[in-house]
Amino acid sequence: RITLVEDNASLAKGISYRLQDAGHAVDHIADGAEAEDHLKEDGADLVILDINLPGTDGLTLLNQLRGRGDMRPVILLTARAETQDRVTGLDAGADDYLIKPFEQAELAARLKS
Repeated sequence: RITLVEDNASLAKGISYRLQDAGHAVDHIADGAEAEDHLKEDGADLVILDINLPGTDGLTLLNQLRGRGDMRPVILLTARAETQDRVTGLDAGADDYLIKPFEQAELAARLKS
């Protein structure tokens, strides 16, 4: 199972369809505050997390996950492309960092690894 936290509805729909076609169950959440509650109880195997979210931002969510010892893999998915942004995300505990726009095949390869 994968939890996708992404506020762009069309992008989230495309990602969800692609992941479901590959055999994954996907829970999509568009709001950071809602995701905060969901991730406390959710047993997903992996989280795909946007940084710029309404409510609680993705980096705060990531810090909360890691702060409570939740070490499931997290891929940050964001338009923030500067080196310092990538370093900040990885230092916060992300396992990978993918910059928008991206190819679905690249996301699939990163999920595999």
